Amino acid sequence: METNQLRTAMLSLIYPAVYGAGLVWLVSGLLQFDSPWSIAAWMKALIALWILIFFAVSYIITSVTPTERYGISPFLLDLAEIVCVFLCFVFLGYVTPGRENLSSVFAVLAAVPLLQSLWNVAVRRQAIWGVSLALSVICISAAYVVHEFAWFIFVAVAGIYGLLIYYVQLKRHKTGW
Repeated sequence: METNQLRTAMLSLIYPAVYGAGLVWLVSGLLQFDSPWSIAAWMKALIALWILIFFAVSYIITSVTPTERYGISPFLLDLAEIVCVFLCFVFLGYVTPGRENLSSVFAVLAAVPLLQSLWNVAVRRQAIWGVSLALSVICISAAYVVHEFAWFIFVAVAGIYGLLIYYVQLKRHKTGW
C-alpha cells in the first residue's frame, strides 16, 4: 500500500484531473475548427498535444520513481509544472476561446522542461539539462519572434517534437519503463 500521501495525491488525483481537463479542452477545440485547413488552429492543436504528451511522460516518470524519493520538493515542482500546463491551455485559447497568445504560450512552455530537470534532481535522478535547455531556448525564441516571423512557429513546433522524441528515448533508457 502506498504510504507517501503526496505521491498518492499527485498520481491518483492531481495528474489525472489536469490531464483529463487538457484532453477535454483539446478535443473541444478540435471540434470547433472553423476550417480543417486552418493552419493556426492546427499549430495550436499540435502545441496542446505536445504539452499533453510531455505531461504524460512526466506522469510515467513520477509513477516509476521510488516512493521514498518523492517528497515536498518534487511535489511542489509538479504543482509548478501543472500551473504552467494550465496557463498554456489558457494562452492557447482553449479555456477562454478567442484569447490566443502564442507568445505567452511559448514563454510559459519554456519553464516546463527546466522544472522537469529540477524535479529529476529533487528525486536524485539524472537531469537531462541539455535537452531541457534546448527546449527552453526554442520556446523563448518563439515567444519573442512569433509575431514578426509566423513561419518560426513551424520551426519551433518541429523542434520541440524532435526534442520530445529524443527526451522520451533517453528517459525510457534511464528509467526502464
